[in-house]
Amino acid sequence: MVTSILKSYKPRLWMRKKLSKDPSDSHPILRLPQELWDEIVGYIDRDWAAFSACSLTCRAWATAFRPYLFRHLRLTAHSLAHIQQILHSNAHLAKFTTRVTIDYEADPSVLLQLRQHTVLANVLSILPNVTQLKLLSLAVTPSLISALSTLSPRVRELTLGCLVATSLEAYAQFIRAFPHLRTLSFEGVSSVLWGYWDVYPTLLIRLMLQRRLKCGWQRATDRLLARVNGDHPTALDAIIQNIPPSLESLCLESWTSSIFHPPVSYRTDHTSVRSLELRFMTRVGVYWSSTFFCYTTMTGIREISFHFYIPVDVNFEGMVRSLSLMLEPLTFPQLQTVTFMIWIAQTDRVEDYTANLELIREILPDLHAAGSLVLRILRKRYAAEIGMYRCALDLGARAYLVFLHAVSTELNDRIESDMVDLIIQ
Repeated sequence: MVTSILKSYKPRLWMRKKLSKDPSDSHPILRLPQELWDEIVGYIDRDWAAFSACSLTCRAWATAFRPYLFRHLRLTAHSLAHIQQILHSNAHLAKFTTRVTIDYEADPSVLLQLRQHTVLANVLSILPNVTQLKLLSLAVTPSLISALSTLSPRVRELTLGCLVATSLEAYAQFIRAFPHLRTLSFEGVSSVLWGYWDVYPTLLIRLMLQRRLKCGWQRATDRLLARVNGDHPTALDAIIQNIPPSLESLCLESWTSSIFHPPVSYRTDHTSVRSLELRFMTRVGVYWSSTFFCYTTMTGIREISFHFYIPVDVNFEGMVRSLSLMLEPLTFPQLQTVTFMIWIAQTDRVEDYTANLELIREILPDLHAAGSLVLRILRKRYAAEIGMYRCALDLGARAYLVFLHAVSTELNDRIESDMVDLIIQ
């Protein structure tokens, strides 16, 4: 009896064994087309915990989700060696990586960066499909440029945050290593100026200010300060004057509003740039923008975006009027779209800011009539704190601490502790 039952189930058992050997063909979830997988992953790819949990749910999900875990690699001083081991043991995962972030904010020692450039070069050399690169708190050195050389020709989108170099030529050589850039975003390139101690207490700059490096490095970075009585190149200008002709989009983040000096009078018309995004619309930011437009020629621009962060105060009208004077046909002959974005907190009501949109329409009636004016109110978590933070950057660090205290105690404590470190040093 038992024998007959086993014989009757033998084909079924054999089929189960066959299916278990090839789960990719058996599990219905893996039969989804790639477009649907991309859509599903898009809902959770920014939640790393949820993403990792999905990859551990079952064997079928692990097969589907784990490649996506390697789409964006974040390389730090502590994770670099570990990621190198993973990629060398699982070489097939390297082909899924399209975006890389190299972040030394937590451990900004330049000497450590120099020691890790060989490992960094080995990791980047086995990533064949990377097109997006973000660099945070890095010192521009010949060995860094060499480490990026296997990757830089393929990069289409580059973001720079707290990039420090010893000379303007170093900045120029760095940006020339990316000949096929389409999008360039600045979160900050630094000159390590003594006048910006209080406004920019970043770890990398603090490290240099504490004289942990050779004096030659300090003297070289000090010379990047723009002279008041003459045209002297700056870090931003050194990069912009050497951007590749393939560049189509340029974005300046809020951190650049106070640290970038006006570019020099030497002009290169970057006609390839079609889109310009300015994300630091404060009073000082507007003033800096007018200087930037005067000293930088980009006649090919078709789209310009201005980002405002709450609170929108009585200076809003003056800022918009100042910006309207900059949008002249002679400066931007191909301009087609001007976008004003007002970022508000999650708890704010959109209705409270519609008056600001009406004011923009009144100040720019020609653009509005031509259908070239785009007005948006967007929600952002902790937008109030971010807005206060950015407005306060124009006031100096001490006023900034007092100004911010009533809004965000936690953020204030963090910055205040950084300031204490600076004062002690």
